[in-house]
Amino acid sequence: MTRADDIQRKQFQLQKELESIQKQCTHTHQAIRWSADESSYKWECNECHLRIRYPTISEVNEYLS
Repeated sequence: MTRADDIQRKQFQLQKELESIQKQCTHTHQAIRWSADESSYKWECNECHLRIRYPTISEVNEYLS
């Protein structure tokens, strides 16, 4: 197994662990954050970092003011 194979295996394992954490999280504390990947604002859980939903225009305006 090459070093690259080992890194990819670890990434896969960590991604599965993150998904498990996100499924168990209650998403009690959320905040609006800018998503550079999608060039838009998102509601994101502060604890597990799951992107919950898109905010409304009024929520974005309130966040920016």
